[in-house]
Amino acid sequence: MDFGFSVPSGGPNATPEIITTLVGRGEELGFSYVGIPDHIVIPKNIESTYPYSEDGAFSGSGHILDQLTVASFIAGQTSKTRILTSVLVLPHRSAVLTAKMLASIDVLSNGRLTVGCGVGWLQEEFDAIGAPAFGKRGLVSHEYISSFKELWTSSNPSFDGEYVRFTDITFEPKPTQKPHPPIWVGGESPAALRRAAELGDGWYPLGTNPRFPIQTAQQLSNALDTIHRHAENLGRDLKKFDLAYSFQNSFAGTSEQVIEEIRAFKAAGVEHLMVSLGATFSAPVAHTLERMEHFASEIAPQVNS
Repeated sequence: MDFGFSVPSGGPNATPEIITTLVGRGEELGFSYVGIPDHIVIPKNIESTYPYSEDGAFSGSGHILDQLTVASFIAGQTSKTRILTSVLVLPHRSAVLTAKMLASIDVLSNGRLTVGCGVGWLQEEFDAIGAPAFGKRGLVSHEYISSFKELWTSSNPSFDGEYVRFTDITFEPKPTQKPHPPIWVGGESPAALRRAAELGDGWYPLGTNPRFPIQTAQQLSNALDTIHRHAENLGRDLKKFDLAYSFQNSFAGTSEQVIEEIRAFKAAGVEHLMVSLGATFSAPVAHTLERMEHFASEIAPQVNS
């Protein structure tokens, strides 16, 4: 099992100096992934339900850097760590532009990009940025992923969907990774599980969705079984399917308890674990570094021993 953490791409810690410090130390400590969240604007009045809190409330501020710009910046500050969009909200940007930006990041990072992606939850943000209709975001996202693959792999790409159309274009350079950067489909809903089975190179759930909880290794195993059933019905082989998980309960309890809990997820098939380092968007950097070092020295070696 390998491990990752998310950088503060918003709030008072979203500065070049702090991001550079965290990703540099993370690479030195052996973290394999750096995750970057995705918002473009945060509406001042939100009626949409945030899926990952018990009361549906969202506490994020409007001070946030663009995800893909941060990903490109991190590519220049690291040499080994993989860069994870965590997650890219697919309808936020046009399909061809997004495919071009992701391909460029993969080239500039020498093939270190992993595309975590989802359909989004914040309707007011969709409206503010002129994204496709919120109620159609599942279909839009399906077309986007399919069109990415076409653009990244075809020498003469073309696509004729309801929301994405192109033909007679040159799309170069292709991503460094072949056939393309891994696509980890995020989400825990039945639709997300079907999407992962049909289009994903992996599944990347978050454990704190109260409607579709994936808080235990058994719940994760049950959902993974569902994905494999969908794939079997589609005639798709998932032998090389990645399983990642965002572990929000990091440091809850003693080190021994955390190790035991992570080992249970590892036994369930999790290969890539994104750990919570606390309030990285606002906490003192020294505090975040201390938690990183504790995890790297006290937790990770025991999990993999």
